[in-house]
Amino acid sequence: MPMLQLSKFGASVWSGDVYPRGIAFSSRRHLTSTPPCCLPSPSPLSVSSKEEVIRPFRSISPSFWGDQFLSYDHKAELDKLEDITQDLKEKVKKDIAMALENPKEHTNLLKLIDTIQRIGISYYFEEDISNALHHIYEAYGDNWNGGSPSLWFRLLRQQGLYASCGKYL
Repeated sequence: MPMLQLSKFGASVWSGDVYPRGIAFSSRRHLTSTPPCCLPSPSPLSVSSKEEVIRPFRSISPSFWGDQFLSYDHKAELDKLEDITQDLKEKVKKDIAMALENPKEHTNLLKLIDTIQRIGISYYFEEDISNALHHIYEAYGDNWNGGSPSLWFRLLRQQGLYASCGKYL
């Protein structure tokens, strides 16, 4: 029976034919695969310590992005965004206060409060929204004569204020 030998390139030499590593003939003369755990591994003593490993060198062109992401200053960007956010919050608070002063703008104030709640930023303006809705409730009570009565009804009820639905629904 011929012997299995490992060649220099990791292939099995069997009767003069070269097969991939890990494939051998069984006694029935068909190919079987040897599990990776059973493959012979080179002994650390057999590898010469003086052999120099030559790795291929590949010339790679510079990145399209350059060094933009290597020198990204997240803290500076975050500070700019916080400043912008603070300015916008102050602007919305001023808009709410100006709409409260003008009774003709109360319907638009309700629409602004509804929009603020729907986009999910009402936690920034909880006190302003509460004050505005209490002011509208004290000014009109149960006799809302502005536009969007359903919006007026829903916002007052969500705030916990009494609003009768008999007149409008």
